[in-house]
Amino acid sequence: MGELPGWAVEALADVYDPCCREKGISVVDMGLLRSVTLSGSHARVELMLTSGWCPFATRLLTEIEDALAARPG
Repeated sequence: MGELPGWAVEALADVYDPCCREKGISVVDMGLLRSVTLSGSHARVELMLTSGWCPFATRLLTEIEDALAARPG
């Protein structure tokens, strides 16, 4: 994994896997964030989910999208 952009780490530091929210462990802390690339105004985020069968994956992806969309610029 390469260096992650600071703006992406900041935006996603408050996004939690529902199983770890009560412990305050974000997707960044868990190491789920593999890469972030920016092309114009489109950000591509690659994650390493703990399970391909995670029932919260869709919710987690929505929270990530919302957190990045809320960033200025």
